[in-house]
Amino acid sequence: FTDPDERERVEADVVSGGAELGRALKKATTTHLVAAEAAGHKFDAAVRWGVPVLTRRWLADSLKRGVAIPVAADDTKYSLAPPRTPAASAVSGSAASVASSKSAAATTATA
Repeated sequence: FTDPDERERVEADVVSGGAELGRALKKATTTHLVAAEAAGHKFDAAVRWGVPVLTRRWLADSLKRGVAIPVAADDTKYSLAPPRTPAASAVSGSAASVASSKSAAATTATA
């Protein structure tokens, strides 16, 4: 997220949902990437690593339900990029990443 206010709202939502928020995208621990758009270093790395890249709407709906909503490969409602088989590479940038979870609502997210 490039808008600092939007980033703060996403971070607050992730933490309030019981998940852990990481500023850095980490291949070993990031389970979801919440992004505003399908662009940027974190987006590119998440796609290469097979980390689902999801919308702010997915986060909001998951928090409402109290569980991380599963996303199918062909999902167009929540997914900015379908998950795929991971490939090796290390990159960082700006978005929101989610890592290991304390609750069912979210695992680890990056914003």
